[in-house]
Amino acid sequence: MSRLIAILAGLVLIVIAAILIVPMLIPMETYKNQVVNVVKEQTGRDLRIDGDIGLSFFPNIAVSIGDVGFSNASWAKEEEMAAMQEMRASLKLMPLFSGNVEIDSFVLVDPVIHLEVRRDGTPNWQFETAQTAPAEPSADAEGARGGGSGLGDLSLGEVSIQNGTATYTNAQTGASHAASEVNVDLALPGLDDPFLAEGSLVWNEDEIGFDLRAERPRALTEGGETPVALTINAPKINTSYSGTLKPLDGLAFAGDVSLDVPSVRELAAWAGSPMPAGDGFGALSIEGKASGSGNSYRFTDAKIGFDGMNATGALTVTTGGARPKLAGNL
Repeated sequence: MSRLIAILAGLVLIVIAAILIVPMLIPMETYKNQVVNVVKEQTGRDLRIDGDIGLSFFPNIAVSIGDVGFSNASWAKEEEMAAMQEMRASLKLMPLFSGNVEIDSFVLVDPVIHLEVRRDGTPNWQFETAQTAPAEPSADAEGARGGGSGLGDLSLGEVSIQNGTATYTNAQTGASHAASEVNVDLALPGLDDPFLAEGSLVWNEDEIGFDLRAERPRALTEGGETPVALTINAPKINTSYSGTLKPLDGLAFAGDVSLDVPSVRELAAWAGSPMPAGDGFGALSIEGKASGSGNSYRFTDAKIGFDGMNATGALTVTTGGARPKLAGNL
């Protein structure tokens, strides 16, 4: 018996040693070339990796890549569709054996993403080798989505975007948007623990901050209901929602909402739709209870203040028919 235990212990040590040593023996250029070739085959685009690649399998499955770029469509304005200074990802190894996914870290440093739509409607995220239509899901896949779950639990450690930049241009509509200094932090100890997301970005020279909390993430994955709190703060608009959320043939929600706009005129200009010169369209404030599901939305116990005028009332909007139906009292 002791001999068997010694043999098993020796095998375990050999496996651990292999996990630790093998990545050190394989040249990183081997990984780099293989990854670049696979990306080219799948997307028809070039992947640039000018920095170092780090890889380990114990105690976590971890990879780090420096100075990466992904080429853009041939017709796009920017040379690269995406680039980043560094990416670090680490997945805990041992929980995988029990069907749990614990992401120890996932960090993007200085990512830059350029999204663009050509005049004929072609987006730059449509790749040459992409299929024209997605394959029909199998019965097994449908069953996995509906009831059973192959995932025991999900945990997020350090997940963040640091100093990101994103742009979007659409030659069909003329739309053009850009966000810079994007910083996002996510936290999810487990699917039965609160999910937290907070961050900020700069858009049209104003910093926008947001804070999101979902109490029961597992409920959302199973079609259930969870309390949710969301706040968005910016110099020209502040809004918040505190209530419940449930994915039900779209989305079902019910909670308290508030909106505070110091100047509607300044907000319109900031959003890219300036109003004609004139007076009015100053401060706007709205408070009330909002709820909705399917094609019906309700706003009750409303308190509205606009340019010094005050109003109370209720409103119902139905969008299921040929025309939207609006009813209420003020």
